Amino acid sequence: MANVISFSLKNARVVEAADFKQSSLYAYFLQNAEARIACADEDKRVITENMRDRLHSLPAVPTSALNAYLNRSNVARQPPEHLIYPFGLNLSQIQAVEQAFSSQISIIEGPPGTGKTQTILNIIANVLLQNKRVAIAEKVSPVGIGIAVEKLKTTLELQYAKARFLAEINNWKQKQAIWIAGCRLSLLKRIGW
Repeated sequence: MANVISFSLKNARVVEAADFKQSSLYAYFLQNAEARIACADEDKRVITENMRDRLHSLPAVPTSALNAYLNRSNVARQPPEHLIYPFGLNLSQIQAVEQAFSSQISIIEGPPGTGKTQTILNIIANVLLQNKRVAIAEKVSPVGIGIAVEKLKTTLELQYAKARFLAEINNWKQKQAIWIAGCRLSLLKRIGW
């Protein structure tokens, strides 16, 4: 029996293809992929060929972060009305969180011990609160991602418990806080924590 796939066109729209595949940076990525294929050992060649093939198959979506990055056009965005900061941070970290929600692409960088993880955790908490998804990439070690995820989970669970306790004293603002914390906890459960 054949598989049947159906699509809803209710919210579909046609957009003009992006031109990022014409950019010099995209050409550089392709050249780099070809060079890696040429230098790869036979048993690793499949991986490098897959990288090149993935580059060729990228959809040319004009609103994508990839298009913005390759064309050096960071689109301004309207940040959410309220941001939360469940992890401690300083003024520059607050500005980094706000900037992350005000533009299409944000890069958080700095020397060790400057609060990059806390800043990223605050960004993730806000993304989850908006019921959106987030991808995290770590250049050095995937262990760092695991630590960050565990810290996020523990902090949000602790804040949820604290908000429930404070709500017991009939403070309306605290009831609002428990609702927000409950949303966060529900998001954590939805993603399998």
